[in-house]
Amino acid sequence: MGNILRKKYAPTKPHNHTPDIVDFRSPHSDVPLAITSLSTTESLSGGDDRQIALVDWSARTCRRNWAGHTGCVNSIALDESKDTFFTASRDCSIRQWRLNDTQKLQTFNGHTLSVSSVAVGNGYLASGGRDTSVRLWDIATGQCLHTNSIPRNIVTCLKFFSNEPVLLQCSEDLRVRLWDTRDDLRLQQVVIN
Repeated sequence: MGNILRKKYAPTKPHNHTPDIVDFRSPHSDVPLAITSLSTTESLSGGDDRQIALVDWSARTCRRNWAGHTGCVNSIALDESKDTFFTASRDCSIRQWRLNDTQKLQTFNGHTLSVSSVAVGNGYLASGGRDTSVRLWDIATGQCLHTNSIPRNIVTCLKFFSNEPVLLQCSEDLRVRLWDTRDDLRLQQVVIN
């Protein structure tokens, strides 16, 4: 946090201080819904205004904006190379963008309802949405490799295990699912509360 804050804070007593808060006007004209960190000073955010913004927290400015979705931006995932990023939208699409300019690289279509989450890991892109499906994509070709759908499995969040062929998924049916990405997105385990 030292890079973000202009003023260094040196408390006289441990654990007895109020942290400085970096706050400035949002680059979005409507509710921000998704955010991911690029570094200790930069983040990407997306929202109901269908825009993606690159924010520099240390300079307290919006450095770049991307536009192209026709629905709100629900989720953002940074590619493993950190050269590109992916956005999931209520317009039922996923888009890949170049980070150093505002160019859209490709669009991933296949979901029939809002795409609520995207995740990148192990060379793959995963997506999930309100259509109860989880999809695994080939990033290079944009082709959907595998799709799995379970009734009432409205996907809310996805994350890859680091260096493992496992995708974690949360859903509105109060379950956490583990998917094996090596075997046609085979359901590995369901955790019930």
